[in-house]
Amino acid sequence: LLDGPVVLVADDPAVEVTFTQEELAAALQSEVVHNSAAEIELSFDTEALTAIAAEHRDAIEAEHRDAEFVLQADESVIILPSRPQTLFDGDLIAETVFATASAGQQTADFPFAIGEQPRFSTEDAKAMGPITRMSAFTTEYPSGQPRVTNIHTIAKAVDGAMVWPGEQFSLNVHVGPRTTAKGYVEAPMIAGGEIIDSVGGGVSQFATTFYNAVFYGCYEDVTHKPHSYYFERYPEVNEATISWPDPGLIFRTNSDAVIIIMTQYSATSVTVKFFGNNGGKECKRILGERSNFTDPETEYVADATVDPGSERVESGGGQGWTRTVDRLIIHPDGTEEVENYRWTYKARPRIILVHPCDMPDSNQACPAKVPSVVGLTFGEATSRLESAGFLIASGGTVETSDPARDGTVASQSASSGSYLSPGSTITVDLYVYIEPPPEEDPPPDDEG
Repeated sequence: LLDGPVVLVADDPAVEVTFTQEELAAALQSEVVHNSAAEIELSFDTEALTAIAAEHRDAIEAEHRDAEFVLQADESVIILPSRPQTLFDGDLIAETVFATASAGQQTADFPFAIGEQPRFSTEDAKAMGPITRMSAFTTEYPSGQPRVTNIHTIAKAVDGAMVWPGEQFSLNVHVGPRTTAKGYVEAPMIAGGEIIDSVGGGVSQFATTFYNAVFYGCYEDVTHKPHSYYFERYPEVNEATISWPDPGLIFRTNSDAVIIIMTQYSATSVTVKFFGNNGGKECKRILGERSNFTDPETEYVADATVDPGSERVESGGGQGWTRTVDRLIIHPDGTEEVENYRWTYKARPRIILVHPCDMPDSNQACPAKVPSVVGLTFGEATSRLESAGFLIASGGTVETSDPARDGTVASQSASSGSYLSPGSTITVDLYVYIEPPPEEDPPPDDEG
């Protein structure tokens, strides 16, 4: 019993308790048992050994732990085993020390008392079958745009998310409102059919990438909404837009295995990968033909920088159309089922910029273009300005030594080509001829 120390060791939780020879000797006790033949019964004092082990109570007592799936860098998935709640039991420790020493051994497993069992055990995890990559989808974008910051921010928020069998996953609920405090910035987005700058603009590209991972992973599409207008960077119909609080993107895990979501991004692309076990299903996309084409309408937008009576094309617009996508689900036994998706893209309006006075519903009189009257006589200038809808007033004078300029307009208060309200007064300055002084005769030549 006293040949050497006894060490009780455990890996999970990590515990190592050593009972030295001196401690064992101090705890050794004996009792004479009177039977037909006298016998000495040896044991260790439980209280003495319990006091030694109690110094490690914090390490010994640990809460239960559920089994966990851990996604490795090589995209393999391992199971971190579950563990029941471990408790301190002095009697059990003393019994183990005595049994170990009696057997002439110096090490043994630490004896935990068992408390609450894990809710999700290692056996539960193994029952889900191998967890491997079910789908992956990538979309690309130009680098350096503000929207790229938002795509990266939402991708980081979703990376590592887990969805359990039968659960629904809402992208909006998981990520929450897009705010500057979370790292989102202003970027273009569609709101009410118009493209505006908004905090979090551009995250719909991530939503589209995410939706396609759902689609090709054969998971249940609960709700999603494609964009109103078609963007060439997205696959037709197979795309999704999100905003806060609506529209949203929700899918359900219609399999018996967990889903682990991985996101990856670079300066020019974002990728979403789903890891799980969908029972061996495979999903394919069958794209239909475009139909039901619609032509763009013309929309006029007021812009004071546009000259009255003229227009500037801001956008040439584009057709709208309807298209269908079938999701072909192929089961392991070869049977097939088809899900139908149909979406109508709006025609992009033709945007024409006009002066506010030229807007279709405007009651505003358009300003008139100011003609040039420089070089004309006052009478000629009056006639030209009045015909353009303006009044004329004489201002100052400008001296000139050129008799041909006498009485003509030297300058005008409004520059030619500018626009003023009809009836405005334009002031002109007139040249006045001033005869130069006579030249003096040269002095007589005294020589010769």
